[in-house]
Amino acid sequence: GYSETYHIQTLHPELLRCVDDIHAPQQIWGHTAKSDQPYGVQSPRFEGALSDEEVWDAYVYTQGALMGAAEGTPFPVDERQPGQTVQDLIAARTRSFAAERGVNLDWADTDRITRLHQYNVFPNMTLLANADHLTVMCSRPGPDPDRGELVMFLMTHMPPGAPYNKPADVRVDAGDAEPGLVLTQDIRVLPGLQRGMHQPGFTHLALSSEERRVINMHRNLERYLDLPPSEQMTGGAPSRSVAT
Repeated sequence: GYSETYHIQTLHPELLRCVDDIHAPQQIWGHTAKSDQPYGVQSPRFEGALSDEEVWDAYVYTQGALMGAAEGTPFPVDERQPGQTVQDLIAARTRSFAAERGVNLDWADTDRITRLHQYNVFPNMTLLANADHLTVMCSRPGPDPDRGELVMFLMTHMPPGAPYNKPADVRVDAGDAEPGLVLTQDIRVLPGLQRGMHQPGFTHLALSSEERRVINMHRNLERYLDLPPSEQMTGGAPSRSVAT
Protein backbone atom coordinates (compact mmCIF):
# COMPACT_ATOMS: atom_id res chain seq x y z
CA GLY A 1 0.00 0.00 0.00
CA TYR A 2 0.96 3.66 -0.57
CA SER A 3 3.52 2.55 -3.16
CA GLU A 4 1.95 3.78 -6.40
CA THR A 5 -0.61 6.21 -7.83
CA TYR A 6 -1.93 3.66 -10.33
CA HIS A 7 -4.92 2.80 -8.11
CA ILE A 8 -6.21 6.34 -7.67
CA GLN A 9 -8.34 6.22 -10.81
CA THR A 10 -10.47 3.40 -9.42
CA LEU A 11 -10.25 3.60 -5.62
CA HIS A 12 -10.22 7.38 -5.14
CA PRO A 13 -12.48 8.92 -7.82
CA GLU A 14 -13.01 12.01 -5.66
CA LEU A 15 -9.26 12.53 -5.35
CA LEU A 16 -8.76 12.17 -9.09
CA ARG A 17 -10.32 15.59 -9.52
CA CYS A 18 -7.61 17.38 -7.54
CA VAL A 19 -4.35 15.45 -7.93
CA ASP A 20 -2.08 14.72 -10.89
CA ASP A 21 -1.65 10.97 -10.54
CA ILE A 22 0.25 10.61 -13.82
CA HIS A 23 3.10 13.10 -13.47
CA ALA A 24 4.31 11.53 -10.23
CA PRO A 25 8.08 10.97 -10.47
CA GLN A 26 9.36 7.81 -8.79
CA GLN A 27 12.82 7.15 -7.42
CA ILE A 28 14.29 3.94 -6.07
CA TRP A 29 17.52 3.49 -4.14
CA GLY A 30 18.23 0.33 -2.17
CA HIS A 31 15.73 -0.13 0.63
CA THR A 32 13.97 3.16 0.03
CA ALA A 33 11.75 4.59 -2.69
CA LYS A 34 9.63 7.70 -3.14
CA SER A 35 7.27 9.55 -5.38
CA ASP A 36 5.67 12.97 -5.25
CA GLN A 37 2.37 14.24 -6.60
CA PRO A 38 1.09 17.79 -7.12
CA TYR A 39 -2.29 18.52 -5.52
CA GLY A 40 -4.71 21.26 -6.45
CA VAL A 41 -4.70 20.25 -10.12
CA GLN A 42 -6.88 17.77 -11.96
CA SER A 43 -5.68 14.42 -13.22
CA PRO A 44 -4.73 14.39 -16.91
CA ARG A 45 -6.98 11.34 -17.20
CA PHE A 46 -9.98 13.66 -17.64
CA GLU A 47 -10.67 14.28 -21.32
CA GLY A 48 -11.97 17.78 -20.67
CA ALA A 49 -10.78 20.49 -18.30
CA LEU A 50 -12.48 20.79 -14.94
CA SER A 51 -13.37 24.23 -13.69
CA ASP A 52 -11.33 25.82 -10.91
CA GLU A 53 -14.39 25.50 -8.68
CA GLU A 54 -14.59 21.74 -9.32
CA VAL A 55 -10.92 21.24 -8.47
CA TRP A 56 -11.31 23.35 -5.32
CA ASP A 57 -14.44 21.46 -4.21
CA ALA A 58 -12.67 18.11 -4.68
CA TYR A 59 -9.70 19.24 -2.61
CA VAL A 60 -11.94 20.57 0.16
CA TYR A 61 -13.95 17.34 0.19
CA THR A 62 -10.95 15.00 0.30
CA GLN A 63 -8.52 16.95 2.48
CA GLY A 64 -9.91 20.33 3.36
CA ALA A 65 -8.87 19.82 6.99
CA LEU A 66 -5.25 20.40 5.95
CA MET A 67 -6.10 24.03 5.26
CA GLY A 68 -8.81 24.39 7.90
CA ALA A 69 -11.65 24.33 5.38
CA ALA A 70 -14.87 22.59 6.37
CA GLU A 71 -16.75 20.48 3.85
CA GLY A 72 -18.70 22.72 1.49
CA THR A 73 -16.39 25.72 1.84
CA PRO A 74 -17.07 27.71 -1.35
CA PHE A 75 -14.45 28.68 -3.90
CA PRO A 76 -12.86 31.93 -2.61
CA VAL A 77 -13.56 34.13 -5.60
CA ASP A 78 -13.15 37.34 -3.59
CA GLU A 79 -9.71 36.26 -2.29
CA ARG A 80 -8.30 35.46 -5.70
CA GLN A 81 -5.57 37.76 -6.96
CA PRO A 82 -4.77 38.22 -10.67
CA GLY A 83 -2.79 35.25 -11.95
CA GLN A 84 -3.46 33.04 -8.93
CA THR A 85 -4.12 29.36 -9.60
CA VAL A 86 -6.20 26.99 -7.50
CA GLN A 87 -2.94 25.66 -6.09
CA ASP A 88 -1.96 29.18 -5.05
CA LEU A 89 -5.30 29.66 -3.26
CA ILE A 90 -4.90 26.33 -1.45
CA ALA A 91 -1.37 27.29 -0.40
CA ALA A 92 -2.55 30.71 0.82
CA ARG A 93 -5.34 29.14 2.88
CA THR A 94 -2.89 26.61 4.33
CA ARG A 95 -0.49 29.39 5.37
CA SER A 96 -3.35 31.33 7.00
CA PHE A 97 -4.52 28.21 8.84
CA ALA A 98 -1.00 27.60 10.11
CA ALA A 99 -0.65 31.24 11.18
CA GLU A 100 -3.77 30.83 13.34
CA ARG A 101 -1.78 28.16 15.24
CA GLY A 102 1.22 30.45 15.51
CA VAL A 103 3.14 28.60 12.78
CA ASN A 104 4.93 30.55 10.05
CA LEU A 105 4.80 28.91 6.62
CA ASP A 106 5.89 31.97 4.66
CA TRP A 107 9.09 30.10 3.75
CA ALA A 108 7.11 27.53 1.76
CA ASP A 109 6.06 28.34 -1.79
CA THR A 110 2.96 26.91 -3.45
CA ASP A 111 4.72 23.78 -4.69
CA ARG A 112 6.14 22.92 -1.27
CA ILE A 113 2.71 23.20 0.30
CA THR A 114 0.67 21.39 -2.36
CA ARG A 115 3.13 18.64 -3.37
CA LEU A 116 2.92 15.43 -1.35
CA HIS A 117 6.10 13.37 -0.97
CA GLN A 118 5.61 9.66 -0.31
CA TYR A 119 8.54 7.62 0.99
CA ASN A 120 8.54 3.83 1.30
CA VAL A 121 11.18 2.46 3.68
CA PHE A 122 11.73 -1.31 3.62
CA PRO A 123 10.22 -3.37 5.03
CA ASN A 124 7.12 -1.77 6.51
CA MET A 125 7.17 2.03 6.78
CA THR A 126 5.58 4.79 4.71
CA LEU A 127 6.03 8.52 5.21
CA LEU A 128 3.71 11.15 3.70
CA ALA A 129 5.14 14.66 3.94
CA ASN A 130 4.54 18.20 2.79
CA ALA A 131 5.45 21.59 4.22
CA ASP A 132 3.05 21.45 7.16
CA HIS A 133 2.28 17.80 7.90
CA LEU A 134 3.97 14.46 8.36
CA THR A 135 2.19 11.12 8.52
CA VAL A 136 4.17 8.00 9.38
CA MET A 137 2.58 4.59 8.86
CA CYS A 138 4.02 1.27 9.96
CA SER A 139 2.49 -2.07 8.94
CA ARG A 140 3.06 -4.69 11.61
CA PRO A 141 2.43 -8.45 11.35
CA GLY A 142 -0.45 -10.06 13.21
CA PRO A 143 -1.06 -13.59 14.51
CA ASP A 144 -1.38 -14.97 10.95
CA PRO A 145 -0.70 -13.83 7.36
CA ASP A 146 -4.24 -12.48 6.98
CA ARG A 147 -4.18 -10.17 9.97
CA GLY A 148 -1.96 -7.28 10.91
CA GLU A 149 -1.81 -3.86 12.48
CA LEU A 150 -1.41 -0.46 10.87
CA VAL A 151 0.16 2.10 13.20
CA MET A 152 -0.26 5.72 12.13
CA PHE A 153 1.47 8.79 13.53
CA LEU A 154 -0.16 12.08 12.48
CA MET A 155 1.99 15.15 13.08
CA THR A 156 1.86 18.85 12.28
CA HIS A 157 3.95 21.92 13.06
CA MET A 158 3.52 23.67 16.40
CA PRO A 159 4.54 27.25 17.22
CA PRO A 160 7.95 27.93 18.80
CA GLY A 161 7.89 27.35 22.56
CA ALA A 162 4.66 25.37 22.50
CA PRO A 163 4.36 23.01 25.48
CA TYR A 164 4.85 19.32 24.84
CA ASN A 165 1.59 17.41 24.82
CA LYS A 166 1.37 13.66 25.11
CA PRO A 167 0.04 12.27 21.81
CA ALA A 168 -3.48 10.89 21.80
CA ASP A 169 -3.48 7.10 21.64
CA VAL A 170 -6.44 5.84 19.60
CA ARG A 171 -6.92 2.15 18.84
CA VAL A 172 -9.73 0.91 16.57
CA ASP A 173 -10.59 -2.08 14.42
CA ALA A 174 -10.10 -1.59 10.70
CA GLY A 175 -13.86 -1.60 10.13
CA ASP A 176 -14.30 1.36 12.47
CA ALA A 177 -11.24 3.36 11.42
CA GLU A 178 -11.99 6.62 9.58
CA PRO A 179 -8.75 8.64 9.30
CA GLY A 180 -10.13 10.83 6.53
CA LEU A 181 -11.85 9.93 3.26
CA VAL A 182 -8.81 8.80 1.25
CA LEU A 183 -7.05 6.76 3.95
CA THR A 184 -10.39 5.18 4.89
CA GLN A 185 -10.86 4.07 1.29
CA ASP A 186 -7.36 2.57 1.35
CA ILE A 187 -8.14 0.62 4.53
CA ARG A 188 -11.63 -0.58 3.59
CA VAL A 189 -10.44 -2.24 0.38
CA LEU A 190 -7.86 -4.45 2.14
CA PRO A 191 -10.10 -7.32 3.41
CA GLY A 192 -11.43 -7.98 -0.10
CA LEU A 193 -7.94 -7.93 -1.56
CA GLN A 194 -6.74 -10.38 1.07
CA ARG A 195 -9.63 -12.74 0.36
CA GLY A 196 -8.80 -12.59 -3.33
CA MET A 197 -5.27 -13.79 -2.69
CA HIS A 198 -6.71 -17.11 -1.45
CA GLN A 199 -8.70 -17.83 -4.61
CA PRO A 200 -7.53 -20.97 -6.46
CA GLY A 201 -7.34 -19.07 -9.75
CA PHE A 202 -4.84 -16.59 -8.33
CA THR A 203 -1.55 -18.14 -9.37
CA HIS A 204 0.56 -15.08 -10.15
CA LEU A 205 0.43 -11.31 -10.42
CA ALA A 206 1.68 -9.09 -13.24
CA LEU A 207 2.96 -5.68 -12.12
CA SER A 208 3.36 -2.65 -14.36
CA SER A 209 6.21 -0.17 -14.35
CA GLU A 210 3.89 2.17 -12.44
CA GLU A 211 4.22 -0.29 -9.55
CA ARG A 212 8.01 -0.36 -9.51
CA ARG A 213 8.10 0.49 -5.80
CA VAL A 214 6.06 -2.64 -5.10
CA ILE A 215 8.52 -4.59 -7.26
CA ASN A 216 11.44 -3.10 -5.35
CA MET A 217 9.95 -4.14 -2.01
CA HIS A 218 9.53 -7.74 -3.19
CA ARG A 219 13.02 -7.87 -4.62
CA ASN A 220 14.32 -6.79 -1.23
CA LEU A 221 12.20 -9.51 0.40
CA GLU A 222 13.61 -12.10 -2.00
CA ARG A 223 17.16 -11.06 -1.12
CA TYR A 224 16.59 -11.31 2.64
CA LEU A 225 14.70 -14.59 2.35
CA ASP A 226 17.42 -15.96 0.05
CA LEU A 227 14.79 -17.47 -2.24
CA PRO A 228 15.93 -19.83 -4.98
CA PRO A 229 15.61 -18.51 -8.56
CA SER A 230 12.55 -20.71 -9.16
CA GLU A 231 10.62 -18.75 -6.50
CA GLN A 232 11.79 -15.27 -7.50
CA MET A 233 9.99 -12.74 -9.65
CA THR A 234 10.63 -12.87 -13.36
CA GLY A 235 10.76 -10.17 -16.02
CA GLY A 236 11.36 -6.46 -15.71
CA ALA A 237 14.60 -4.63 -15.16
CA PRO A 238 16.76 -5.28 -12.08
CA SER A 239 16.22 -2.99 -9.12
CA ARG A 240 17.95 0.35 -9.60
CA SER A 241 17.40 4.03 -9.12
CA VAL A 242 14.83 5.23 -11.66
CA ALA A 243 12.98 8.50 -12.11
CA THR A 244 9.97 8.82 -14.41
